[in-house]
Amino acid sequence: AFKAKYPEAEKLFLFRGQENIYFDHEELSRRNISVREAYGLVRREAESETWIAKIYDREELLSEKDLGEIGERVRHSFHPQKGGDMYIIPRPDCFTPGGPAARAGTSHGTPYECDANVPLIFLWPRLNAGAVGRGVRTVDLAPTLARIFGVKAPANVDGEILPEALSGPKSKN
Repeated sequence: AFKAKYPEAEKLFLFRGQENIYFDHEELSRRNISVREAYGLVRREAESETWIAKIYDREELLSEKDLGEIGERVRHSFHPQKGGDMYIIPRPDCFTPGGPAARAGTSHGTPYECDANVPLIFLWPRLNAGAVGRGVRTVDLAPTLARIFGVKAPANVDGEILPEALSGPKSKN
């Protein structure tokens, strides 16, 4: 449908990688295609793909709209200036067919709990051994490392210092 309606449809994209789509906005404009129309075309084309769980577009991710738990995780990984136009989220049990993750059996992660709930380990000679039995977030890493190394964390950091990682100087016993 997409290629039938738009000859040389591949020119509409600057990049189509695993789960990210970047439109060529100049090409869309030359062809009189609105970004919203392009969103719709991609969504309709994707309807028959059984590996896709959800598709988010730039407008959704920039909005205040509640996107649910998975959508919020996608939103938190989205960069307004550098992010793509659309994000294709595979089902939890799938990789993008034909992509490097499918060939390698792994990827950079998904917004699902199985990829979000991973160990965070600090190994530093001046820290005592310990474990945290609660969930922490990757954004907690930067302010915690800043405290460990004695530098000031950037003011715009979302995370919190993990006090469990700051057990004090290791005893010299």
